[in-house]
Amino acid sequence: MRVLHSTRVLIPSSLLLLVSIALVVNHFVSHGLDTQQTIRSQSLLIENRLATLADAVNLHLELEQSERLEHLVSRFQEADNINAVLLTDPLGNIVASTAGDHIGRHWTELSELADRIHPITANTDVRVNHFEGSNLLTGITQACGFPPLTENPVSGCGIAFMEADLSASFQASRTARRAGLMYSGISTVLAALLILVLLTITVTNRAEEIIQSIERFTEGDRDARIVNQGANELSSVGESVNGMLENIQQTEKSIIDQRTRYKALIDTMADGLITIQRDGTIESLNQAAETLLGFNQRELVGSNVSLIVNDATTEDTEEFLDEFIDDPNKDRNAWHDEVTVRAKSGATFPIRFSVSKMEIEEDTLYIGLLSDISRIKSMEQELRKLNKELSDSNERLEQTVITDSLTGLYNRRHFDTVFAKELQRSTRQNTPISLLVVDIDFFKQFNDRYGHSLGDECLSDVSATIQQVFKRSGDLPARYGGEEFTVVLPGCDGLEAQERAETLRKAVRDLMIAHESSRIDEYVTISIGAVTYKPTTKERIAPKPKELFTAADKALYQAKASGRNRVIFAGHYQPIAILSSPGKYYGYLMGR
Repeated sequence: MRVLHSTRVLIPSSLLLLVSIALVVNHFVSHGLDTQQTIRSQSLLIENRLATLADAVNLHLELEQSERLEHLVSRFQEADNINAVLLTDPLGNIVASTAGDHIGRHWTELSELADRIHPITANTDVRVNHFEGSNLLTGITQACGFPPLTENPVSGCGIAFMEADLSASFQASRTARRAGLMYSGISTVLAALLILVLLTITVTNRAEEIIQSIERFTEGDRDARIVNQGANELSSVGESVNGMLENIQQTEKSIIDQRTRYKALIDTMADGLITIQRDGTIESLNQAAETLLGFNQRELVGSNVSLIVNDATTEDTEEFLDEFIDDPNKDRNAWHDEVTVRAKSGATFPIRFSVSKMEIEEDTLYIGLLSDISRIKSMEQELRKLNKELSDSNERLEQTVITDSLTGLYNRRHFDTVFAKELQRSTRQNTPISLLVVDIDFFKQFNDRYGHSLGDECLSDVSATIQQVFKRSGDLPARYGGEEFTVVLPGCDGLEAQERAETLRKAVRDLMIAHESSRIDEYVTISIGAVTYKPTTKERIAPKPKELFTAADKALYQAKASGRNRVIFAGHYQPIAILSSPGKYYGYLMGR
């Protein structure tokens, strides 16, 4: 019982020690984090104030209000923690300062500030410095708007300097941490005392009663039970121990019942079951195994399993069975595989042989389950056939979803998806890509004169020609809508795109589809707009598909306006970045 008495003090003491260590560690970690947070927040504040000051100086100088600079600088000293603010002209002479005796002097003459002022000449960004080991935080930036000293606009910029003392902020943070540490320490001591009292009342005494009851049970008093006295922390433990003792008393009866049920289960199983000793001797088998193999109990019990399993031999039966259990690529507790068995009639057939290994004290018993899989084999073949039919149906359905039913070309949705991917791949691999936009000339007049049936035939004939011309691997001809088509040509530069577009234009004209309503020819013709995108090594973001399509569409419009039945090449599309809109890219067309 001394262990329980020691627990009363050990648990609260350990808790108190752990919490104390955590509080100390938290104090030092918080100190570093608070210091860094203070420096970051003050740095951001100085950056904003210096940027505001530089903008205001520039505005006053543009309005020729230089006499107001002194008032402007003095206003910034009113902010918290600000020690000094000064402004110099391009020559370094101080024109405004929070200290009146600084005006007119060169900033290098200020012994108390010169070592913390580092002028910048080619950078308009705000630079903030924290001096290690001190509470000082300084910021400096360019203040422009002064008359330039040379032709270089930067020569018209002075410097704006601001210094802040963080001592007050650091002290406030330390005071708050010390107060929090003190409050946490007091709370921890009180909690430890409370835990000590609760352990003594509700845990230790109750645990002693539970241990005494278990000792009586182990000494032979099988009726020993734990008396639960009201609700406390260990009531559930007492109930669990009582349940365990009840289970022990019921073990023998349960074993007998389980044996009876096990025998009944074996007798009613549809699969054959045999038990095999370590040396391969068959110990028992059920009625289903007798029916499957054609042997009865008397003929198989005492025989070696190699009599029915072709792969097993009398000499290495145990090794054979262990391979089913101990193969590292198989389940160590049970495994099943197809093996060939031999019936009493001499016929052989495959079965699924499942083996489990049982260790009973120092003896080993193998349990084998023999399943007739002839029906399963038939079902597997049928399932494979159904899967093949389903796969074929899915392929046909997928093809239907991405193709145009009238022309057999890819539809607009598939074009949009593939075109965006090809643009990304072109940019990533630094290879050219071209886009053609094709339109049948005066197709509405064709429909009005010949009817929609012949119009559909015309669309089909033109589509077939497009497929015939653009049949290289990677080419993507698609019906964009109505009489308009698109062709994506990965890896195709501008010259080749124009040549292939011209080949298509001639091929459609050579179909000699009569078109008496055409204003330019007696046969159906097409107009084509083309554009090429050739990424450079510096580009990392692909242009938007809409931008290239718009360029090609404009070229198509130009082809129509120029008389139709022709190819107009828009040129090489080149994306450019607009700095005022990060992440947004526009493009322009290079020379054709």
